[in-house]
Amino acid sequence: MGRKRLQKQIQQLDEQLGIEMALLKLDGRERLTALKGVSPLYWIGGGLVLGLLAGKLIGANGPRLLLSRGSQLLRIASLMMPGLAAATSGSESL
Repeated sequence: MGRKRLQKQIQQLDEQLGIEMALLKLDGRERLTALKGVSPLYWIGGGLVLGLLAGKLIGANGPRLLLSRGSQLLRIASLMMPGLAAATSGSESL
């Protein structure tokens, strides 16, 4: 293969990669917008329900353990999702 042909092929692949990256960014923005539209209380409630169900499947001490460590779970969740910290503190910093 000639050098010009390889350069053209690289350029085509670069353009294709740019298009795919733009589509991925757009998809990510749409997903983030959809997730921001959901109230944090639904996330907390859904997590609590799933935790209780998982606790029931694990054993008798699961739900009690989850409720006793709820504040720790909320702190960990607020570190992982900064929007949750703002929602639980009541400030409108976002």
